[in-house]
Amino acid sequence: MHRNEFAYASSDKMVYIRKFSEVGSDMTLCNTLQGHDAEITQVRWNKVTDKWITGSEDGTIRIWSEDGMSCDQILATHGAVLALCIDLKNGSIVAGVQNTIKVYDSQTFKLMQTNIGHSDSVRSIIHIPDRNQYISASWDKTIRIWNAYKQSKKKRLQKLDEKRDENSRHTANNPNYSVDSMYTPC
Repeated sequence: MHRNEFAYASSDKMVYIRKFSEVGSDMTLCNTLQGHDAEITQVRWNKVTDKWITGSEDGTIRIWSEDGMSCDQILATHGAVLALCIDLKNGSIVAGVQNTIKVYDSQTFKLMQTNIGHSDSVRSIIHIPDRNQYISASWDKTIRIWNAYKQSKKKRLQKLDEKRDENSRHTANNPNYSVDSMYTPC
């Protein structure tokens, strides 16, 4: 599904979500996410879970509802969140917390993996799905490659069943069903 929105953080501790348009004056404000106690350093859309994810210097990651109207979950990271990435296979939240990489399960929000090796702040993380790896870059002038978190086969199958059930509800209850009708932009 394609979202026609983008989000950005400001030093006022808020995230702004705007409707995208090729005409700048038509990029209307859809929503504002607020709740962090310090500057927000990262904003990501998790297309696996259909949720906005934010990280902050206040030592938290917040998971927001799809429409951004409420904060569904707060994860205490015990340090400033300086980098954030979404695992493209399973939707896990991959965070650079000071000089450590922490991976949180996208369904249970439990810390599933901790990668230690950088000696200074992690500034960037990407996921390479074809290689099932995370790559991090740090102020320590190193780039490190990590094995990505793998969910158990049982959990992956359960997620597929849930997605299939959700899709069948949409098609069974709506004779005018289309993928685009599953999301109404703000």
